[in-house]
Amino acid sequence: MNPYRTAGLVTAAGASSRMGSPKALLKLPDGSPLAAHQLRRLVKAGCDPVTLVLGSEAERIQNALPTDLPTVINQQWETGRFSSIQTGLRALWPFDACVILPVDAVGLSDRSIDQLIEYANQSKSSAVRPTYQGKPGHLLWIDQSIGQRLLEYEGAMDQSLQDWLRDETDLCEINDPQLTANVNTPEQWRQWFSALSQQ
Repeated sequence: MNPYRTAGLVTAAGASSRMGSPKALLKLPDGSPLAAHQLRRLVKAGCDPVTLVLGSEAERIQNALPTDLPTVINQQWETGRFSSIQTGLRALWPFDACVILPVDAVGLSDRSIDQLIEYANQSKSSAVRPTYQGKPGHLLWIDQSIGQRLLEYEGAMDQSLQDWLRDETDLCEINDPQLTANVNTPEQWRQWFSALSQQ
């Protein structure tokens, strides 16, 4: 039994400038939008509650997503990713732990999310990031203490969360090369979509 009440946060507030259209609305082979797919993966892993953080083109994205999809809007998204994470954590608070998944980290397996949560629940770590062959992945697990510090943080919003947590992050090696990948351009999306369609 999961000893933690683990929340789930999907971040999708950026401008998707290299993609040319909102990543949250990219369509999977079954027609579902990517944002809904990523949130449902966190639900499947046992995360509750979950939410999607929007920023750029938030109204357009909300209108195109299923109405039952929990969303929150970061009005200050242009200041940096920290503000979007704070917006999402605030909507989910309080929680015992939280899994943070960027909307464009599309290739990692459901099992990798499960393994991260299992490892974190058994460790005494305050932050856990999965790695593949020593390279940090985009997925992150944080406990309540880190969540509280993030909510109280008032410094620069454009810095890397990975760097901010570097000295206290436990690295968990998982055999999933897609942990370190994300999708930023139409060509990368076409390649991933084609590979998924053939599975």
